[in-house]
Amino acid sequence: MESTETLLTDFRSELAKMVGLPCVKVAGVVGVGSMITILLGKPFTRVLRFKGGREFSFTDADVAILPQHAAWRIDAPHGIACSSTSSNDPGGHLESGATALEGRRVVSVLLSGGALDLSVEFEGGYWFRIFCDQTNEVDLFHNYHFRAADKIYVVECSSRLSVECGSGAT
Repeated sequence: MESTETLLTDFRSELAKMVGLPCVKVAGVVGVGSMITILLGKPFTRVLRFKGGREFSFTDADVAILPQHAAWRIDAPHGIACSSTSSNDPGGHLESGATALEGRRVVSVLLSGGALDLSVEFEGGYWFRIFCDQTNEVDLFHNYHFRAADKIYVVECSSRLSVECGSGAT
């Protein structure tokens, strides 16, 4: 098992690799609440196969940022584009604000100290920010997940960091 310090160093290293990657898609912006998925890097089609021969395919990418229960916000040069509390109705603020990241490259990545709040700067003065506010030790909701290569970093309740490795992580 990795030490907390080593895990945090590895997490920061993986986050830094986002610089220069394009946002290829922001998924889940209509009708799914505030749990969007930001896909970065090279896009590809992932196919899930089920018993009975049924298949489900969807766009995926090398890297994904998946806010879970934490509050998040997308800042635009003119103000707030949308947030985790924006309307997710078709054509609403969530759809127009989140999809504004598509096609923009990551310029910088910042990870705050102990809270592990994440700020990702995109071209054109856009920022995606996650504010880790999940501290309820009964519900144990995760703040966010970050998937890169064969690892999923999980910022859990109270900003505890863990990692899941292996083929199930991709």
